[in-house]
Amino acid sequence: MTLSRRLVIALFVLLALSLSANFLVIGFLAGRGFHPGGPPNMMRIVEQGLGGLPPSLRDAVAAELEATQPEMAADLARIREQRRDLVQAIKTEPFDRSRVEAAFAALGDRLEGMRKRGEQAVLRALERATPEERSEIREPRGPRFDDPPPPPPL
Repeated sequence: MTLSRRLVIALFVLLALSLSANFLVIGFLAGRGFHPGGPPNMMRIVEQGLGGLPPSLRDAVAAELEATQPEMAADLARIREQRRDLVQAIKTEPFDRSRVEAAFAALGDRLEGMRKRGEQAVLRALERATPEERSEIREPRGPRFDDPPPPPPL
């Protein structure tokens, strides 16, 4: 039995469409798995910002932050809202400098509040730390502004 040329082409088109749909679904599911929604992971935040702390202190800071997680999640939601407000203020015509300044100030105040909450969590953990734990604190890794820039890619 031989297949007509038209049938072979139709089968290849169906195969390509099926593969495309499968890759689309797999990509969507993989993307959701790698970028889960929900509240922030406090240990990830601590590791990014306080990589110079020994593990026991990082755990203590993460526990302190976990205790304030509902407030931090609300702050993060409000920051996203204030960023949208800032963009809207910038795009509004005619340009209103005082509105943009107010949006910047509101966003800055919220960010400052979160920074202070994080500092308080670190201070509470440091108060309970032993002198040995505090002696293990080192400068966090990461780029420094006085380091020379990396060489350009070849």
